[in-house]
Order: sequence, then C-alpha cells, then structure tokens
Amino acid sequence: MTVSQDTHTDALAELRAAYRAQLDQIRAERDEARRQARRARADAVNARADLASLQDRVRELLQAVAAQLDTAHQRSQQFQLEQPRPGRAPDEVLEGRVLKGAPKGE
Repeated sequence: MTVSQDTHTDALAELRAAYRAQLDQIRAERDEARRQARRARADAVNARADLASLQDRVRELLQAVAAQLDTAHQRSQQFQLEQPRPGRAPDEVLEGRVLKGAPKGE
C-alpha cells in the first residue's frame, strides 16, 4: 500500500465516522421528538379530561343556581308587593308598601 492509498483510506474512514455520528445525532433527535410528541399527546388527553370535568361542574353549578333562582322567584310570587291603601295600620306597611299574602308581623 502506498501513502496515498493510506491517506484515502483514512479520509474514507473519517467520512464514515462523521456520517455515522450525524446519523446517531439525527436518530437521537428523532427519538427525543417522538418522546415529546407522546408527552404532548398524553398532556392533551389530560387537558381534555380536565376540561370535560370542569364543564360538568359548571353545568351542575348553573343548574343549582337556576333551581335557587326558581325557588326565590316562586317565593317572591307568594309575597308580592302592593301599594298600601289609605288608612292601613303602620305595622302592615314596609317602606311604603304592604306585603300581600305575608303573615302579620313580617
């Protein structure tokens, strides 16, 4: 073997080593990207589950508020306010109005 063949062999070995190093780097980056994608998918699944849970809870709270408002509205219908009539006793008057249907003393 001559010196130039040794030089070519060494250069070829260097190129192969550099090529393999690049392939290893690319594989490592690909594997990391795959791991990140799996984590992102898992995070997205968890976020969707959390969102669904929050939506259910908000729906429950809105239904509870609606029920409370309905109950309050029904109660207010029982004790509608009317204008006081002249000559009514002062203990029946509440801020210039009389509670219709309210028991005496409220």
